[in-house]
Amino acid sequence: VPEDVREAIVRLRSKGFAVDRLLSDVDIHIFMSEKEVASVAFPLLSGRFDYLGFTSKDPLVHNWCHDLFEHYWETAIPRTEFFIT
Repeated sequence: VPEDVREAIVRLRSKGFAVDRLLSDVDIHIFMSEKEVASVAFPLLSGRFDYLGFTSKDPLVHNWCHDLFEHYWETAIPRTEFFIT
């Protein structure tokens, strides 16, 4: 995870503005605000994450990511442990 993204995640979690949930069947990483997509990443064929992912301020990309987020949020469970590498 890039250092600036890592710092933003830690800062937002410490203030209670970032909430994590886990899915047992789908591997996906989405980090976004109301205005832009900071990071979206999917797994590689090896099963490890490709944290290069992508970012965007395009409204169409943001809407797609928001819809994807909402779809998975409904079935995900709250996360209780946090590790950022």
